[in-house]
Amino acid sequence: MTNHTSDVPGSMNSSNLVEYDSCSTLQNRASQIFLYTFLSLVIICTVVGNSLVVSSIAYFKRLQSPTNSFVMSLAVADCLVGLVVMPYSMVRTIEGCWIFGPLFCQIHSSLDVMLCSASIFHLSCIAFDRYYAVCNPLCYSLKMSNNRVFFLIILCWVLPLLISFGPVMLELHVASSDVPIPKDSCVFMVNQVYAVVASVASFYLPMLTMLLAYWKIYKVAKRQAGKSVQWRVKWEKIRARNKDIETQ
Repeated sequence: MTNHTSDVPGSMNSSNLVEYDSCSTLQNRASQIFLYTFLSLVIICTVVGNSLVVSSIAYFKRLQSPTNSFVMSLAVADCLVGLVVMPYSMVRTIEGCWIFGPLFCQIHSSLDVMLCSASIFHLSCIAFDRYYAVCNPLCYSLKMSNNRVFFLIILCWVLPLLISFGPVMLELHVASSDVPIPKDSCVFMVNQVYAVVASVASFYLPMLTMLLAYWKIYKVAKRQAGKSVQWRVKWEKIRARNKDIETQ
C-alpha cells in the first residue's frame, strides 16, 4: 500500500492521503479461475515433459550421447523454470501484485534471468555440437569429447549465474526512476549498462553463434544433397548403358 498526497481545494496547507490497492485486478473471479487452471496445466506440462526427457536420457544408455547431454541439461533448466519461476509469475500476473516479499522478488528475478539465459546457452552448445557433427565428422569425437562437453555444460550454468544473481542481489542493475512503485510489486527495472551487457552476453552472442552454425550446416547439407543428386544421375546413366549392352 502506498500513500499519495493530493491538494484539497480551498486549503493550501492541507492534504489528503489517498491509498490504492496495487493488487486490484480487472479480471472477475471466473476469469481468475480459468487463468489459474490454464496456466497450471501449462506449468504441469512443462515440468512433466522435461522430466520425461531427463529420465529417458538418464535411463537409456543408447541415448547418452554428447548432443543428448546438452539436451538433458537444457531439459533440467526448463524444468526448473516450470518449478521455481512460472508458478510465482502466474500468481503475480493474475493477482496483479507481488505477495511473496521483496527478498524473494530479487531471488525470483535472478532465477528468471539465470534459467532463461541457461536455456539459450544450451541451445548455442547444441548448435555448436551439430556444426562439428555435420561439417567436421572426422574430428567430432576429438572436438566433442566427454571432458569438453562437461566443461561446456558447466559454462552454460556458471555464466547465467554470474549475469543474474551477482548484479541483481547486489542491486547493480537497478535503474533510477521517478515513477513511484508500490511496495507489494515486483518490477524488474534495469539500468542501461546492465541491459546492454546482459542482452549482448545472454541473447545476441548466442543468437549469432546459432545463426552462423546452422548457416554452415545448411551450406554443407545443400552441397551434400547436390552431390547425391549427381551420383544418382550418374548411376542411372550407368544402369541404362548396361541395359543397352545386354540387349545388344
